[in-house]
Amino acid sequence: MNMIEKHELHNVLVVVTRYFGGTLLGVGGLIQAYGEGAKQVIEHANIIETEIIRTIKFSYHFDLVATVRNIMNKYNAKIIEEKYDKDVDAEISINGGYLEAFKNELFESSKGQIRL
Repeated sequence: MNMIEKHELHNVLVVVTRYFGGTLLGVGGLIQAYGEGAKQVIEHANIIETEIIRTIKFSYHFDLVATVRNIMNKYNAKIIEEKYDKDVDAEISINGGYLEAFKNELFESSKGQIRL
């Protein structure tokens, strides 16, 4: 875990397998062996950064179009589909890390008029 934190990695798993060869390392030796194994793996890994994208559907009245667009721009949300009928029905994609803040801001800015 120290190696993962040291390299500032998130949403990863490092597996180190040590086959017993007859030598007892003790607690400190095992910690050192596993830590060195994790370090080697991380330093030689091809690390790829990705965003976890979530989708959300919501409806709102036409009066809120400008408000919704401003909030979407703030969170870099992308429109997947919009339907204009009595109200606007929208489906968007957004970085999963921003989803709760986005929903809260939509709700607060619309005084609860946006239906999630």
